[in-house]
Amino acid sequence: LSRSRQEREIATDRLSHLIGLGSKTFGIHLIDSPLPVYKKDQLDLRVTSALAARPDLRSAGLAIAAAGKRVGLAKAEVLTFTAALNAKEVGNDFLTGPGFDISIPFLNQNQGNIALAKANLEKSARHYLVIRDRVILEVREAHHRLEQAQESLETWQKRIFPPLQENIMQTQKAFELGDTSFLLVLEATRKFADAEMKVATANADARRAFAELERSVGGRLDGLISK
Repeated sequence: LSRSRQEREIATDRLSHLIGLGSKTFGIHLIDSPLPVYKKDQLDLRVTSALAARPDLRSAGLAIAAAGKRVGLAKAEVLTFTAALNAKEVGNDFLTGPGFDISIPFLNQNQGNIALAKANLEKSARHYLVIRDRVILEVREAHHRLEQAQESLETWQKRIFPPLQENIMQTQKAFELGDTSFLLVLEATRKFADAEMKVATANADARRAFAELERSVGGRLDGLISK
């Protein structure tokens, strides 16, 4: 119990730092809400949502737009270029293929300026792809961790915990009738208490995994869970 209080204080300090309150203190009221039932067949939808919502990827897209603006590309051309990146893999001919045939509008055709502009644009594009691939990886990993956590929770809640609960009731009844020793009651009680702790831990793991998936997607999953 003491360890739980300390972990709560640590979590409160971290939350205060994340939301910009610094050293200010505030109270947290915990609400016992049910764990949302996660839909397991919409991984592609979550990846798509993350690519549209993640601020780090949007920032990388804005960097491409800025690089394109510096070389005089129109907004539509930048959008076409960014869209082409989403279907592009890093290779030797990085800025070749459909969507990359863009003329850089320099008034004087200075080869040095053209090379520098293309290099800056390619650097921004490569950074965008690195962030994009990392976002996809994080969503997939969070998705599979949540699946694993919920399967573990379901196993404890439906397969392991009920028999132990029934066992302690039967053992206590047998002791009251004089058919068993108190040591068996203590052993059944110990196993039941351990199972309660395992269920609570599995529930906490599932909630953390759900929160991590929301972070990796870049928003709440209220519209992506089953009611």
